Amino acid sequence: MVHVRDYETPNLRIVDVTPDLIRLAVDGDDVEVAVGGRQRIELSPQTVELISDDEPEEITPELSVRYPGRRKIHHPVSNASDRLFPSFDLDLASLSNPLAVPLQNEELDHAALATDLGVSLEERPYPERVLWQAFAYTAFDPRRESVPDIGRTDDDHLVVTPR
Repeated sequence: MVHVRDYETPNLRIVDVTPDLIRLAVDGDDVEVAVGGRQRIELSPQTVELISDDEPEEITPELSVRYPGRRKIHHPVSNASDRLFPSFDLDLASLSNPLAVPLQNEELDHAALATDLGVSLEERPYPERVLWQAFAYTAFDPRRESVPDIGRTDDDHLVVTPR
């Protein structure tokens, strides 16, 4: 990786997205990346000026495409008090009340909390790992003023309602 001047942006567009693959048009070529796959695509060579040097140089940029598949992302509605999260396979009935939360430097340790509750973050897709952190702080932040209610919807989502 280098810093360059006058870089010509490649012609790239998404042609189609299905549950099984994403199809791209890259500089006039069709490229397919299967769900869960990653592909490196060599782009057309370009002549650029390196910021550290005034001499033009030819480079061949490379595009890295990863297609994780369609993901369902949960987020709160603007101005809503309830927060909706995936279930993370938590058994709410088995949690002690109150729940002692692990701390690191006087802050909630969301990764240790996941381990304590049997939630394997490594096996979850990136968006769910991010949502776990949001859930942990929304439900168990030791600095919160009141203890929120945690419930489960009929379609197996967790709902955190501040009091």
